[in-house]
Amino acid sequence: MKSLADRFAGLHQQHNPVVLVNIWDAWSAKVCEAAGHPAVATSSHSLAESVGFNDGQKVPLHLLLAAVESISRSVSVPLTVDFEAGFGDSPQQVADAVDRVIVAGAVGINLEDGLSRGERLLVEAEQHCEKIARARAVAAQRDVPLFINARFDGVLLEKKQTDTLVDEAIRRGALYRAAGASGLFVPGLTELPLIGRLSRSIDLPLNIMMMPGGPSVAELASAGVSRVSLGPWPFEYLSRSFRRTVEEFATRSDVFFS
Repeated sequence: MKSLADRFAGLHQQHNPVVLVNIWDAWSAKVCEAAGHPAVATSSHSLAESVGFNDGQKVPLHLLLAAVESISRSVSVPLTVDFEAGFGDSPQQVADAVDRVIVAGAVGINLEDGLSRGERLLVEAEQHCEKIARARAVAAQRDVPLFINARFDGVLLEKKQTDTLVDEAIRRGALYRAAGASGLFVPGLTELPLIGRLSRSIDLPLNIMMMPGGPSVAELASAGVSRVSLGPWPFEYLSRSFRRTVEEFATRSDVFFS
């Protein structure tokens, strides 16, 4: 696992970002690997929906771990897992859960600061730092250089993009790096000037999620982004396509054979 983790970390290059088509099961992971993608990443929304739960850490941990095990057995490329808020509110709960997801096959995780006790709210940076530090310690005990992608949820929660929020992302990025984070993820940020300022102001690889109408991969690369995620959009696209096909089947019985 150490070699996979090292390989995954090496994919994060500023101005030449790794592009992750987020997956939800072994089949979608194998499709991405066969298409030449150097790593696979789960989407919490997509994985939860695929097993009958809503996003927001509603999926039982044992079902998530079973999916991670299935995916890791099915591909030879590095796997990073959208681990939401670490499946616990206390650092010890997070440490225990992170240990289990490493055993299941993950060499990277997302760890978000916008969820606490089932509520969408921005936790104190120090509280999130404790989670990051415990996750790093657990990974070290397993001798796995786990890529901890610390997620700042301020933009998503505020539903706006401002210099003030970027300032907070910069502040938290420094704290999260000191606690052991490997990267900073700021979903919801799409304005290129703000993305560029953020990437220049942090000493971590920056992860941005593509959004409808937002910047292209090339534009994000030019702004200094090191990692681009598609988030829930691949799953949503497939869901819409399947729904339309099923509805069409009512009037056209050969739709699945064309």
